[in-house]
Amino acid sequence: MTWFQSFAGLSGASAVICGAFGTHALKDKLTSHQLGSWSTATQYQLVHSIALLYVSSHVPLNGAALVASYAFATGMTLFSGSIYALCLLPQGHGARKVLGPSTPIGGLCMIAGWLALAYARRPGRLLKYTSIASRATRQALKEGERAAADRRSQIALRYQDWKDGKASENINLTKSEE
Repeated sequence: MTWFQSFAGLSGASAVICGAFGTHALKDKLTSHQLGSWSTATQYQLVHSIALLYVSSHVPLNGAALVASYAFATGMTLFSGSIYALCLLPQGHGARKVLGPSTPIGGLCMIAGWLALAYARRPGRLLKYTSIASRATRQALKEGERAAADRRSQIALRYQDWKDGKASENINLTKSEE
């Protein structure tokens, strides 16, 4: 498991927790506008957690896919984290000056993540990885066929020895002695 997969799992779990917390514990404490912002933050965090889990699990993590992973992780943290904090901090709090600009920067990071993912999964690269995987699968099948043929010939020789009376009493026709 990579760091990104762990981060995606933790981020997804925290998105569900934050969503439940906002719906149940904060519904009387936040304005309707703040509740809407909170809901948007949890939805974006959950969607991008799934996207990060996909990228880190199904795409070779190099080049554009690595950029997408960092962009999703950074974007979720800045976008959703700043919205959560802005909703919880009182008006006039000093941290709001820093958190306000963090939200659109986080949004831009998430957009950059999607663009990097699109670039990483462009058709030419898909064909390259598909052909590598197909080649590896064909090679494994050939090796498996060779091993099975070798095993069949070993069994046939042992059977012939047993039939001719050359083998010992405890012959095992199903397992090779290795």
